[in-house]
Amino acid sequence: MLDFSAQERENIFRSTYNLTQFPEKLELYNLREDPGETIDYVEVQPEIVQKLLKTVDKH
Repeated sequence: MLDFSAQERENIFRSTYNLTQFPEKLELYNLREDPGETIDYVEVQPEIVQKLLKTVDKH
């Protein structure tokens, strides 16, 4: 297993997912599996949405 620093793991996580926030809703896409952004994962993976929102709040 590769040994990544916490910052490297966060960068990999953020580069894998695209969280788009519109006034009326959020959309979450897995860019590695679905680069065309055709499958919205916001309902399927709410834990990832929360993690990304926390990351955004930190910055």
